[in-house]
Amino acid sequence: MPEPPNSSSESVPMIEELPEPGQTTGPAFASAVFPGLGQLALGEGSKALVYFVLLAIWILLFFPPVQSPRYWKVWGNQELAGIALAFASTFQALRSRAGGRRPGHLVLLVALLPVSATTMVASHHFLTRAAGFRDYRINGTAMQPALRDKDTIMASLHEFRMRAPARGEIVLLKSPNTPGSIIIKRVIAEGGDTITGKNGQVLLNRQCLDEPYVVHTARPALQLMNFGPVTVPSHKFFVMGDNRDFSLDSRQSQFGLIEESAILGKAIYIVTPAHNGTGHELR
Repeated sequence: MPEPPNSSSESVPMIEELPEPGQTTGPAFASAVFPGLGQLALGEGSKALVYFVLLAIWILLFFPPVQSPRYWKVWGNQELAGIALAFASTFQALRSRAGGRRPGHLVLLVALLPVSATTMVASHHFLTRAAGFRDYRINGTAMQPALRDKDTIMASLHEFRMRAPARGEIVLLKSPNTPGSIIIKRVIAEGGDTITGKNGQVLLNRQCLDEPYVVHTARPALQLMNFGPVTVPSHKFFVMGDNRDFSLDSRQSQFGLIEESAILGKAIYIVTPAHNGTGHELR
């Protein structure tokens, strides 16, 4: 009789459970924080490279030769472009099927898109400052009508690294009266110039200045109407406010001439107006 099969030697087929494919929530969050990072985590190298290149271009626009914060429309639209880039990367990572993963639910975008927006807005602000630009809020009426109380302006703090301020430019400077304060005035005379005030008219090197930006809104003190002649030494500047009747400036002895080292930067344009003129270039 044939022997019964040895049960100990039988091969029993084994069923191996395969792990469920992972979701894409983690990579989507990574892309929300850093566009392209989620694609890299998903193994989509070519897509990650595209996002990294676009992000690098976006960053480089802040610096020379473009210097996007110098131009209101370019700078403002650049922030929107950065947010759109982060949104696209986040959405693509969330819905990816790379590696057999299950796409994340679209409801997650409700949580991820604010993360993308916050990240890019913060990056936009940080890179603006890194490129040497700052926004300042005007407090006072000394520069009316060009700048009004509560206007927010953009200023370039690297403007005068390679050159000196020029006549007519609106500059930010350290207050000679209040340590730690920053004020804004217009350069009227530079080193070597002789400036005189006669009955409210300004004479520069004996020539009457054409100053369309100036306003007179009250009866000023005599020292504001008549001053000088003052010969400006080298590396110093005579500055004045456009609202000539309400401006503490180089006409008064307690303010005096401004050292070149005290000038911090140049006002470029109005970011947020108290009246009108968003993006209006300052001249």
